[in-house]
Parts: sequence; structure tokens; C-alpha cells
Amino acid sequence: MNNIAIFVQHLPRFPFAECAKNYIDPDMFFPDNKQETAEVIHALRKICSQCVHRKECFTYAIREGINHGVWAGSLPEERAFLAGLTANKPDLNHLATQIERLENQGLMHHQIASRMGFSELEIATILTLAGRKEASSKTEKSSSIVSSPSLPSDQ
Repeated sequence: MNNIAIFVQHLPRFPFAECAKNYIDPDMFFPDNKQETAEVIHALRKICSQCVHRKECFTYAIREGINHGVWAGSLPEERAFLAGLTANKPDLNHLATQIERLENQGLMHHQIASRMGFSELEIATILTLAGRKEASSKTEKSSSIVSSPSLPSDQ
């Protein structure tokens, strides 16, 4: 059995995943370089934004330390940043406190993300990793997936 077969064998099974649909090329989620990533990231984030398994997918990638591919619309650099936060719990708690203060001022997650230089996904993940709450009620209400963090914005 080759390495890819072993890797695929251990992947979580998300039965309704958008990326598992027959018309989507799975190789698209594993770009070979930065240029290829730049060419596909907007499309991948759109696909992932519609997926009911987005939260589980992101949690799996963080928990397993996956440093390649696009998972839940997140890039390896974004996941590495958030994984680093979990290793430094005091910083994580400090960030979560800052986020909660801004929430109490009536700001939505997209506004907090913009102000703090994070994506909405990172804001929701910081709160979750700090044990403060699952996805906050301060996320955009227009999302079709309730109580799931928003994807990083296309930049």
C-alpha cells in the first residue's frame, strides 16, 4: 500500500461533504505551489462555505496537524497559526477576552476579524479553543450553516 492510500484510509468520513461530490476534482484541494493555490483558493472557499461538515473538517485538520491542502477553506499557514495559539494558552485566553469585549460592544465577528487582523474562522476558533463558546451568535446571520464558523475571507 502506498503512502497516499494509507493517508486516504485514515481520513475522516464526511458523508455530505461538498468536496466529495463527483463533479469536484479532489486534487484541487491539494495545490502544488503558491501560484496554484492563488488560482484555486477563492473557488475552494466558496465550495467549503456551503459544506455542512466545514466545522468538523477544520477541527480535524487542526487536531491532526495537517500541514498541506485546503481544509474547510483554510490554508496550512492559517491552521499553523491557530495551532500555535493552542500551545500558548495565556495568549489564547487574552485574545478570547479581547474578542468578547468587542462582542459586548455590539461588533459582529466580521467586524472584529477586520479590526484584529484575523479571519472570521480564526475568531470563532480562538473562542472555541479558549473554551469560551462554540460559534458565537455574533457571526453573520446570512450563513446557511447555523452555528458553524465562517470561512476565511478571500484576500
